Amino acid sequence: MSAFPKAGPLTSVGTPATDGGDIYNGDQLHHGIFGGKNNVNVVNNNTTTGGGPGSSGFGDLYKHIAVNALHNSDEVSDQPKCHPGTREAVLDQLFTWAGIQLSPYLIQWLHGPAGAGKSSILRTIAQKLFENNLLLGSFFFFRTSERRNSSEYVITTIAYQLALSIPKTRQHIGKAVERNPAIFSLSLWEQALALIVSPIVSIFYDPTFDSRQYPRVIVIDGLDECDNPAKQCQLIHVLHQVIQSVPIPLSLLVASRPEHHIRGAFDDDDLKKCSFRLALDNSLNPDADIRTYLEAKFAVIRQSRPMEFSPDTIWPIPDDTDTLIARASGQFIYASTVEKFVSSPRHNPVKRLEIILGANSEGSQKPFEELDNLYSTIFRTVVKDHLTSTLRVLGFLLIPGLEFPKHPNDFEKSSPAYIEKFFS
Repeated sequence: MSAFPKAGPLTSVGTPATDGGDIYNGDQLHHGIFGGKNNVNVVNNNTTTGGGPGSSGFGDLYKHIAVNALHNSDEVSDQPKCHPGTREAVLDQLFTWAGIQLSPYLIQWLHGPAGAGKSSILRTIAQKLFENNLLLGSFFFFRTSERRNSSEYVITTIAYQLALSIPKTRQHIGKAVERNPAIFSLSLWEQALALIVSPIVSIFYDPTFDSRQYPRVIVIDGLDECDNPAKQCQLIHVLHQVIQSVPIPLSLLVASRPEHHIRGAFDDDDLKKCSFRLALDNSLNPDADIRTYLEAKFAVIRQSRPMEFSPDTIWPIPDDTDTLIARASGQFIYASTVEKFVSSPRHNPVKRLEIILGANSEGSQKPFEELDNLYSTIFRTVVKDHLTSTLRVLGFLLIPGLEFPKHPNDFEKSSPAYIEKFFS
Protein backbone atom coordinates (compact mmCIF):
# COMPACT_ATOMS: atom_id res chain seq x y z
CA MET A 1 0.00 0.00 0.00
CA SER A 2 1.10 3.56 -0.62
CA ALA A 3 2.81 5.41 2.21
CA PHE A 4 1.29 8.68 1.05
CA PRO A 5 -1.88 10.27 2.41
CA LYS A 6 -5.21 9.07 1.10
CA ALA A 7 -7.99 11.25 -0.22
CA GLY A 8 -10.13 12.67 2.55
CA PRO A 9 -11.49 15.88 4.05
CA LEU A 10 -9.15 18.48 5.48
CA THR A 11 -9.32 19.51 9.10
CA SER A 12 -10.69 22.91 8.20
CA VAL A 13 -12.56 24.43 5.35
CA GLY A 14 -11.89 27.91 4.11
CA THR A 15 -13.07 30.36 1.56
CA PRO A 16 -10.90 31.01 -1.49
CA ALA A 17 -8.59 33.93 -0.85
CA THR A 18 -8.98 36.98 -3.03
CA ASP A 19 -5.66 38.63 -2.24
CA GLY A 20 -3.26 36.11 -3.72
CA GLY A 21 -3.62 33.57 -0.91
CA ASP A 22 -2.24 30.06 -1.41
CA ILE A 23 -3.06 26.63 -0.10
CA TYR A 24 0.50 26.09 1.10
CA ASN A 25 2.93 28.10 3.15
CA GLY A 26 6.08 27.14 4.95
CA ASP A 27 4.49 27.25 8.43
CA GLN A 28 1.22 25.52 7.69
CA LEU A 29 1.68 22.42 5.56
CA HIS A 30 -1.47 20.36 5.23
CA HIS A 31 -1.42 16.81 3.92
CA GLY A 32 -5.08 16.62 2.98
CA ILE A 33 -6.43 16.14 -0.50
CA PHE A 34 -7.95 19.06 -2.34
CA GLY A 35 -10.84 17.22 -3.88
CA GLY A 36 -13.23 20.01 -4.79
CA LYS A 37 -14.32 23.59 -4.32
CA ASN A 38 -15.85 22.90 -0.90
CA ASN A 39 -12.97 20.85 0.45
CA VAL A 40 -10.08 23.28 0.63
CA ASN A 41 -7.98 24.86 3.33
CA VAL A 42 -6.76 28.23 2.09
CA VAL A 43 -4.02 30.08 3.90
CA ASN A 44 -3.81 33.80 3.30
CA ASN A 45 -0.32 34.87 2.36
CA ASN A 46 0.99 37.74 4.45
CA THR A 47 4.69 37.06 4.03
CA THR A 48 5.42 38.06 0.46
CA THR A 49 4.03 39.79 -2.58
CA GLY A 50 6.57 38.30 -4.98
CA GLY A 51 6.09 35.60 -7.57
CA GLY A 52 5.73 37.76 -10.65
CA PRO A 53 7.51 37.18 -13.95
CA GLY A 54 10.81 38.52 -12.60
CA SER A 55 10.52 37.16 -9.11
CA SER A 56 13.53 35.73 -7.33
CA GLY A 57 11.45 32.72 -6.33
CA PHE A 58 10.85 31.62 -9.88
CA GLY A 59 14.47 32.40 -10.73
CA ASP A 60 15.61 30.16 -7.89
CA LEU A 61 13.34 27.41 -9.18
CA TYR A 62 15.00 27.61 -12.59
CA LYS A 63 18.37 26.92 -10.95
CA HIS A 64 17.00 23.64 -9.61
CA ILE A 65 15.53 22.10 -12.74
CA ALA A 66 16.91 19.71 -15.35
CA VAL A 67 16.56 21.69 -18.56
CA ASN A 68 18.16 18.85 -20.49
CA ALA A 69 15.34 16.49 -19.43
CA LEU A 70 12.59 18.36 -21.31
CA HIS A 71 11.11 16.69 -24.38
CA ASN A 72 12.28 19.56 -26.60
CA SER A 73 15.75 20.03 -25.09
CA ASP A 74 18.79 19.54 -27.29
CA GLU A 75 19.68 16.27 -25.57
CA VAL A 76 16.24 14.71 -25.93
CA SER A 77 14.92 16.14 -29.19
CA ASP A 78 18.08 15.18 -31.10
CA GLN A 79 17.45 11.51 -30.33
CA PRO A 80 15.41 9.38 -32.77
CA LYS A 81 11.64 9.44 -32.82
CA CYS A 82 9.44 6.76 -34.37
CA HIS A 83 10.00 6.31 -38.10
CA PRO A 84 6.95 7.38 -40.14
CA GLY A 85 4.53 4.51 -40.56
CA THR A 86 5.81 2.58 -37.55
CA ARG A 87 4.47 2.16 -34.02
CA GLU A 88 1.14 3.58 -35.22
CA ALA A 89 -0.99 1.26 -33.08
CA VAL A 90 0.66 2.20 -29.79
CA LEU A 91 0.93 5.90 -30.69
CA ASP A 92 -2.75 6.05 -31.62
CA GLN A 93 -3.70 4.29 -28.40
CA LEU A 94 -1.68 6.68 -26.26
CA PHE A 95 -2.89 9.79 -28.06
CA THR A 96 -6.52 8.70 -27.80
CA TRP A 97 -6.08 8.04 -24.07
CA ALA A 98 -4.44 11.45 -23.57
CA GLY A 99 -7.45 13.21 -25.04
CA ILE A 100 -9.98 11.57 -22.69
CA GLN A 101 -10.44 13.76 -19.62
CA LEU A 102 -12.59 11.25 -17.73
CA SER A 103 -10.65 8.08 -18.50
CA PRO A 104 -10.83 5.47 -15.71
CA TYR A 105 -7.09 5.02 -16.20
CA LEU A 106 -5.32 8.22 -15.17
CA ILE A 107 -1.93 6.52 -15.47
CA GLN A 108 -0.45 4.57 -18.37
CA TRP A 109 2.64 2.44 -17.83
CA LEU A 110 4.40 1.57 -21.08
CA HIS A 111 6.94 -1.15 -20.41
CA GLY A 112 9.28 -3.33 -22.40
CA PRO A 113 12.87 -4.63 -22.42
CA ALA A 114 15.90 -2.52 -23.24
CA GLY A 115 15.98 -1.74 -26.94
CA ALA A 116 12.24 -2.20 -27.50
CA GLY A 117 11.81 1.42 -28.57
CA LYS A 118 10.15 2.91 -25.47
CA SER A 119 12.04 6.20 -25.56
CA SER A 120 11.45 6.71 -29.28
CA ILE A 121 7.74 6.20 -28.67
CA LEU A 122 7.67 8.65 -25.77
CA ARG A 123 9.71 11.27 -27.63
CA THR A 124 7.22 10.98 -30.49
CA ILE A 125 4.08 11.07 -28.36
CA ALA A 126 5.44 13.90 -26.19
CA GLN A 127 6.00 16.04 -29.27
CA LYS A 128 2.53 15.21 -30.58
CA LEU A 129 0.95 16.05 -27.24
CA PHE A 130 2.90 19.32 -27.15
CA GLU A 131 1.71 20.28 -30.63
CA ASN A 132 -1.89 19.56 -29.59
CA ASN A 133 -1.71 21.51 -26.32
CA LEU A 134 -1.95 18.37 -24.20
CA LEU A 135 1.56 18.16 -22.71
CA LEU A 136 1.74 19.70 -19.26
CA GLY A 137 5.31 18.61 -18.60
CA SER A 138 7.89 15.93 -19.23
CA PHE A 139 11.03 14.43 -17.77
CA PHE A 140 13.27 12.09 -19.76
CA PHE A 141 15.64 10.18 -17.50
CA PHE A 142 19.07 9.08 -18.75
CA ARG A 143 21.48 7.29 -16.46
CA THR A 144 24.70 8.97 -17.68
CA SER A 145 23.41 12.53 -18.03
CA GLU A 146 23.79 14.97 -15.15
CA ARG A 147 20.47 15.87 -13.51
CA ARG A 148 18.60 13.55 -15.87
CA ASN A 149 19.68 10.56 -13.77
CA SER A 150 18.25 11.78 -10.47
CA SER A 151 14.78 12.11 -8.97
CA GLU A 152 15.99 15.27 -7.22
CA TYR A 153 15.02 17.47 -10.17
CA VAL A 154 11.79 15.85 -11.34
CA ILE A 155 9.22 17.78 -9.29
CA THR A 156 10.94 21.13 -9.80
CA THR A 157 11.23 20.51 -13.55
CA ILE A 158 7.55 19.64 -13.83
CA ALA A 159 6.64 22.68 -11.70
CA TYR A 160 8.66 24.90 -14.06
CA GLN A 161 6.78 23.49 -17.04
CA LEU A 162 3.50 23.89 -15.18
CA ALA A 163 4.22 27.61 -14.88
CA LEU A 164 4.79 27.81 -18.63
CA SER A 165 1.77 25.66 -19.52
CA ILE A 166 -0.65 27.34 -17.11
CA PRO A 167 0.79 30.86 -16.61
CA LYS A 168 -1.57 31.73 -13.73
CA THR A 169 0.30 29.24 -11.54
CA ARG A 170 3.62 31.00 -11.95
CA GLN A 171 3.19 33.60 -9.22
CA HIS A 172 2.06 30.94 -6.75
CA ILE A 173 5.03 28.73 -7.56
CA GLY A 174 7.39 31.67 -7.13
CA LYS A 175 5.83 32.57 -3.78
CA ALA A 176 6.21 29.00 -2.52
CA VAL A 177 9.96 29.17 -3.18
CA GLU A 178 10.28 32.60 -1.57
CA ARG A 179 8.42 31.50 1.54
CA ASN A 180 10.64 28.44 1.93
CA PRO A 181 13.96 28.59 0.05
CA ALA A 182 14.76 25.15 1.49
CA ILE A 183 11.90 23.61 -0.47
CA PHE A 184 14.40 21.94 -2.82
CA SER A 185 15.79 19.89 0.06
CA LEU A 186 12.43 18.57 1.22
CA SER A 187 10.85 15.26 0.25
CA LEU A 188 9.40 14.74 -3.20
CA TRP A 189 5.86 14.93 -1.81
CA GLU A 190 6.53 18.17 0.10
CA GLN A 191 7.93 19.68 -3.11
CA ALA A 192 4.98 18.45 -5.14
CA LEU A 193 2.47 19.81 -2.63
CA ALA A 194 4.05 23.27 -2.57
CA LEU A 195 5.07 23.62 -6.22
CA ILE A 196 2.37 21.72 -8.12
CA VAL A 197 -0.71 20.91 -6.04
CA SER A 198 -1.14 24.18 -4.16
CA PRO A 199 -0.60 26.45 -7.20
CA ILE A 200 -3.18 24.50 -9.22
CA VAL A 201 -5.70 24.56 -6.38
CA SER A 202 -5.12 28.29 -5.88
CA ILE A 203 -5.99 29.21 -9.46
CA PHE A 204 -8.93 26.82 -9.58
CA TYR A 205 -11.12 29.45 -7.89
CA ASP A 206 -10.36 32.15 -10.44
CA PRO A 207 -13.65 32.53 -12.37
CA THR A 208 -11.68 33.08 -15.57
CA PHE A 209 -9.81 29.79 -15.23
CA ASP A 210 -11.03 26.94 -17.43
CA SER A 211 -8.96 23.77 -17.05
CA ARG A 212 -10.22 22.50 -20.42
CA GLN A 213 -8.09 25.11 -22.17
CA TYR A 214 -4.82 23.87 -20.71
CA PRO A 215 -2.51 20.83 -21.08
CA ARG A 216 -3.08 17.90 -18.74
CA VAL A 217 -0.59 15.08 -19.44
CA ILE A 218 2.74 14.51 -17.64
CA VAL A 219 5.25 12.28 -19.45
CA ILE A 220 8.05 10.44 -17.63
CA ASP A 221 10.45 8.34 -19.72
CA GLY A 222 13.16 5.93 -18.62
CA LEU A 223 12.10 5.76 -14.98
CA ASP A 224 14.41 2.76 -14.48
CA GLU A 225 17.37 5.00 -15.37
CA CYS A 226 16.87 7.04 -12.21
CA ASP A 227 19.91 6.31 -10.04
CA ASN A 228 17.96 5.12 -6.98
CA PRO A 229 15.45 2.24 -7.26
CA ALA A 230 13.67 3.32 -4.08
CA LYS A 231 13.21 6.82 -5.50
CA GLN A 232 11.79 5.33 -8.68
CA CYS A 233 8.94 3.78 -6.71
CA GLN A 234 8.52 6.84 -4.53
CA LEU A 235 8.22 9.06 -7.58
CA ILE A 236 5.42 6.89 -8.99
CA HIS A 237 3.46 7.23 -5.76
CA VAL A 238 4.09 10.97 -5.48
CA LEU A 239 2.89 11.69 -9.02
CA HIS A 240 -0.11 9.44 -8.42
CA GLN A 241 -0.85 11.48 -5.30
CA VAL A 242 -0.53 14.72 -7.26
CA ILE A 243 -3.13 13.53 -9.76
CA GLN A 244 -5.48 12.62 -6.92
CA SER A 245 -4.89 15.90 -5.11
CA VAL A 246 -5.75 18.48 -7.74
CA PRO A 247 -9.25 19.51 -8.80
CA ILE A 248 -8.43 19.40 -12.51
CA PRO A 249 -8.02 16.25 -14.63
CA LEU A 250 -4.34 15.33 -14.94
CA SER A 251 -2.88 12.16 -16.44
CA LEU A 252 0.50 10.47 -16.24
CA LEU A 253 2.37 8.45 -18.87
CA VAL A 254 5.38 6.49 -17.60
CA ALA A 255 7.78 4.33 -19.61
CA SER A 256 10.37 1.97 -18.15
CA ARG A 257 11.75 -1.52 -18.25
CA PRO A 258 9.53 -3.92 -16.27
CA GLU A 259 11.85 -4.02 -13.29
CA HIS A 260 10.59 -6.03 -10.33
CA HIS A 261 10.36 -3.08 -7.94
CA ILE A 262 8.58 -0.86 -10.50
CA ARG A 263 6.11 -3.63 -11.24
CA GLY A 264 5.59 -3.95 -7.49
CA ALA A 265 4.82 -0.25 -7.21
CA PHE A 266 2.15 -0.53 -9.89
CA ASP A 267 0.74 -3.57 -8.07
CA ASP A 268 -0.22 -1.29 -5.18
CA ASP A 269 -4.00 -1.47 -4.80
CA ASP A 270 -4.61 2.24 -5.37
CA LEU A 271 -2.33 2.42 -8.40
CA LYS A 272 -3.67 -0.78 -9.90
CA LYS A 273 -7.21 0.64 -9.90
CA CYS A 274 -6.34 3.74 -11.92
CA SER A 275 -3.47 2.57 -14.14
CA PHE A 276 -3.22 0.65 -17.40
CA ARG A 277 -0.20 -1.42 -18.44
CA LEU A 278 0.81 -1.40 -22.07
CA ALA A 279 3.48 -3.97 -22.92
CA LEU A 280 5.69 -3.61 -25.98
CA ASP A 281 5.34 -7.24 -26.99
CA ASN A 282 4.42 -9.27 -30.06
CA SER A 283 0.76 -8.33 -29.74
CA LEU A 284 1.69 -4.97 -31.26
CA ASN A 285 3.29 -6.69 -34.28
CA PRO A 286 6.77 -5.14 -34.01
CA ASP A 287 8.06 -7.27 -36.90
CA ALA A 288 5.88 -5.36 -39.36
CA ASP A 289 7.16 -2.04 -38.01
CA ILE A 290 10.76 -3.22 -38.18
CA ARG A 291 10.22 -4.32 -41.79
CA THR A 292 8.81 -0.87 -42.67
CA TYR A 293 11.77 0.78 -40.97
CA LEU A 294 14.46 -1.36 -42.61
CA GLU A 295 12.95 -1.20 -46.10
CA ALA A 296 12.69 2.60 -45.88
CA LYS A 297 16.28 2.95 -44.65
CA PHE A 298 17.67 0.59 -47.28
CA ALA A 299 15.80 2.55 -49.95
CA VAL A 300 17.49 5.74 -48.75
CA ILE A 301 20.88 4.03 -48.95
CA ARG A 302 20.22 2.90 -52.52
CA GLN A 303 19.03 6.34 -53.59
CA SER A 304 21.98 8.10 -51.99
CA ARG A 305 24.52 5.80 -53.71
CA PRO A 306 23.69 6.05 -57.44
CA MET A 307 27.22 4.94 -58.36
CA GLU A 308 26.78 1.70 -56.46
CA PHE A 309 23.10 0.94 -57.09
CA SER A 310 21.17 1.25 -60.34
CA PRO A 311 17.50 2.28 -60.11
CA ASP A 312 16.31 -1.31 -60.68
CA THR A 313 18.70 -2.92 -58.16
CA ILE A 314 17.02 -5.23 -55.67
CA TRP A 315 19.05 -4.92 -52.48
CA PRO A 316 18.93 -6.43 -50.04
CA ILE A 317 17.17 -9.52 -51.26
CA PRO A 318 13.93 -10.36 -49.38
CA ASP A 319 15.50 -13.34 -47.61
CA ASP A 320 18.17 -11.10 -46.10
CA THR A 321 15.56 -8.65 -44.85
CA ASP A 322 13.62 -11.54 -43.34
CA THR A 323 16.78 -12.73 -41.58
CA LEU A 324 17.36 -9.30 -40.06
CA ILE A 325 13.76 -9.08 -38.84
CA ALA A 326 13.99 -12.51 -37.25
CA ARG A 327 17.24 -11.61 -35.52
CA ALA A 328 15.76 -8.36 -34.20
CA SER A 329 13.20 -10.36 -32.17
CA GLY A 330 10.98 -7.31 -31.95
CA GLN A 331 13.79 -5.05 -30.66
CA PHE A 332 14.04 -1.81 -32.62
CA ILE A 333 17.52 -1.13 -31.33
CA TYR A 334 18.81 -4.07 -33.37
CA ALA A 335 17.29 -2.67 -36.57
CA SER A 336 18.62 0.80 -35.75
CA THR A 337 22.11 -0.56 -35.12
CA VAL A 338 22.08 -2.46 -38.41
CA GLU A 339 21.00 0.67 -40.29
CA LYS A 340 23.69 2.84 -38.73
CA PHE A 341 26.40 0.30 -39.51
CA VAL A 342 25.32 -0.37 -43.10
CA SER A 343 24.71 3.29 -44.01
CA SER A 344 28.22 4.47 -43.09
CA PRO A 345 29.23 6.86 -45.91
CA ARG A 346 32.85 5.71 -45.69
CA HIS A 347 32.09 2.07 -46.43
CA ASN A 348 30.47 -0.14 -49.01
CA PRO A 349 26.92 -0.89 -47.82
CA VAL A 350 26.77 -4.27 -49.54
CA LYS A 351 29.90 -5.46 -47.76
CA ARG A 352 28.72 -3.98 -44.48
CA LEU A 353 25.46 -5.90 -44.73
CA GLU A 354 27.38 -9.07 -45.53
CA ILE A 355 29.33 -8.58 -42.30
CA ILE A 356 26.04 -8.29 -40.41
CA LEU A 357 24.73 -11.47 -42.03
CA GLY A 358 27.96 -13.34 -41.36
CA ALA A 359 28.91 -13.82 -45.00
CA ASN A 360 31.89 -11.50 -44.80
CA SER A 361 34.47 -10.59 -42.20
CA GLU A 362 36.61 -7.47 -42.20
CA GLY A 363 39.09 -7.38 -39.38
CA SER A 364 38.22 -5.30 -36.34
CA GLN A 365 34.89 -3.87 -37.49
CA LYS A 366 32.24 -4.18 -34.78
CA PRO A 367 28.75 -3.89 -36.24
CA PHE A 368 27.04 -4.37 -32.88
CA GLU A 369 29.26 -2.17 -30.74
CA GLU A 370 26.26 -0.01 -29.77
CA LEU A 371 24.33 -3.08 -28.62
CA ASP A 372 27.39 -4.34 -26.75
CA ASN A 373 27.61 -1.03 -24.88
CA LEU A 374 23.89 -1.10 -24.06
CA TYR A 375 23.89 -4.58 -22.58
CA SER A 376 27.23 -4.04 -20.87
CA THR A 377 25.62 -1.10 -19.08
CA ILE A 378 22.71 -3.32 -18.06
CA PHE A 379 24.98 -6.06 -16.74
CA ARG A 380 26.99 -3.54 -14.74
CA THR A 381 23.83 -2.75 -12.77
CA VAL A 382 23.61 -6.33 -11.45
CA VAL A 383 24.32 -6.22 -7.74
CA LYS A 384 26.94 -8.59 -6.37
CA ASP A 385 24.40 -10.63 -4.38
CA HIS A 386 22.51 -11.43 -7.58
CA LEU A 387 25.51 -12.12 -9.80
CA THR A 388 25.51 -15.91 -9.36
CA SER A 389 21.79 -16.18 -10.11
CA THR A 390 22.16 -13.92 -13.12
CA LEU A 391 24.97 -16.03 -14.56
CA ARG A 392 22.89 -19.18 -14.06
CA VAL A 393 19.98 -17.64 -15.99
CA LEU A 394 22.31 -16.58 -18.80
CA GLY A 395 23.85 -20.03 -18.84
CA PHE A 396 20.44 -21.61 -19.19
CA LEU A 397 19.56 -19.31 -22.11
CA LEU A 398 22.75 -20.40 -23.89
CA ILE A 399 21.84 -24.11 -23.85
CA PRO A 400 21.98 -25.33 -27.49
CA GLY A 401 18.59 -25.90 -29.08
CA LEU A 402 16.65 -23.91 -26.48
CA GLU A 403 15.73 -20.96 -28.69
CA PHE A 404 15.11 -22.86 -31.93
CA PRO A 405 14.26 -26.46 -30.94
CA LYS A 406 14.68 -29.01 -33.73
CA HIS A 407 14.90 -32.34 -31.92
CA PRO A 408 12.66 -33.94 -29.25
CA ASN A 409 15.34 -33.38 -26.62
CA ASP A 410 15.38 -29.69 -27.46
CA PHE A 411 11.66 -29.35 -26.72
CA GLU A 412 12.19 -31.09 -23.40
CA LYS A 413 14.73 -28.42 -22.42
CA SER A 414 12.03 -25.73 -22.42
CA SER A 415 9.63 -27.71 -20.25
CA PRO A 416 8.88 -26.46 -16.70
CA ALA A 417 10.25 -29.69 -15.25
CA TYR A 418 13.60 -29.28 -17.02
CA ILE A 419 13.86 -25.62 -16.00
CA GLU A 420 13.09 -26.45 -12.39
CA LYS A 421 15.69 -29.23 -12.40
CA PHE A 422 18.30 -26.93 -13.94
CA PHE A 423 17.91 -24.26 -11.24
CA SER A 424 17.45 -26.63 -8.31
